[in-house]
Amino acid sequence: MILSGKNDNFLVTCAWYRLRLLAALVFLCSISFMLLAQNDTLKPPVVVLTDTCPAPGIIVVPLKQGGSYIKHSKSGPKTIALKPPKTKLLRVVSRNAADGAPLPDQSAAGMGLFTTYDTDDGLAMDGISYGHKSALCDSRGNLWFGTEGGGVSRYDGKSFATFTTAQGLANNNVYSITEDKDGNLWFGTFGGGVSRYDGKSFATFTTAQGLANNSVYSITEDKEGNLWFGTSGGVSRYDGKSFATFTTAQGLANNRVYSITEDKDGNLWFGTFGGGVSRYDGKSFTTFTTTQGLANNIVLSITEDKDGNLWFGTFGGGVSRYDGKSFATFTTT
Repeated sequence: MILSGKNDNFLVTCAWYRLRLLAALVFLCSISFMLLAQNDTLKPPVVVLTDTCPAPGIIVVPLKQGGSYIKHSKSGPKTIALKPPKTKLLRVVSRNAADGAPLPDQSAAGMGLFTTYDTDDGLAMDGISYGHKSALCDSRGNLWFGTEGGGVSRYDGKSFATFTTAQGLANNNVYSITEDKDGNLWFGTFGGGVSRYDGKSFATFTTAQGLANNSVYSITEDKEGNLWFGTSGGVSRYDGKSFATFTTAQGLANNRVYSITEDKDGNLWFGTFGGGVSRYDGKSFTTFTTTQGLANNIVLSITEDKDGNLWFGTFGGGVSRYDGKSFATFTTT
């Protein structure tokens, strides 16, 4: 009888473990099904061949007064009179370290020629976007300017060529531009996602492909070739096949990311709107705010100098320099 009791207990224990194992398998299968279902909802990027679209508007920068072109907008067509770019000789001005007063450079080297280009010379719009890296010089020497509502203009030294939604661009509000290691250009737009341009076609990626949010304020390619997109819904990493998104749930300071920079050690820095700046080492996020000495918690731009110092341009608080140990802030006063 005692032996029988032990056997019964053994059988009950085995049955209990089998039920636990079965429950675990059912749970894993349900998770796998959910992931597969999620992947099934993702759509391929929208690709538009520029050969099948109207040619981009090309305006040769005039050398003298005369000529015009038609600019099309929501308010209707408008005739723009062409004028040569305006060049002025301006003196470089710094500030007195003692009292902050303007200090003009009186030397011969302190004078510089500044040439201004606008819609009178073929630029898409007079308003260049305020986004991080909204202007870029590509590997071929062309200059690209993202505008607020006019698309993106390319300047080759002689003329402006403007690309808009008519040529396949995701949206005409372009806030960020980056060239990847393969020579593709990426345009982050406000509300339209991000467009990749290979010289022949535009491929647009949105939330339908896994992007965190369709408003893209900043783009950076890291040393591994991954592309990072700062959006209104967190930061997305694209490895060429799929998107992975990081938000406050993973430790990011704030989900609105305005600027991204990779430092010499491979750390990624994300400037946010109101949350300060987050450093990502590949495993965890560390956030720096005004509590640690940052000038302001709205960080619009980030760059690293040749000595490894990081500089943070803030909204209203000046610029902060971080040497790895402490912050030093510079303002107008």
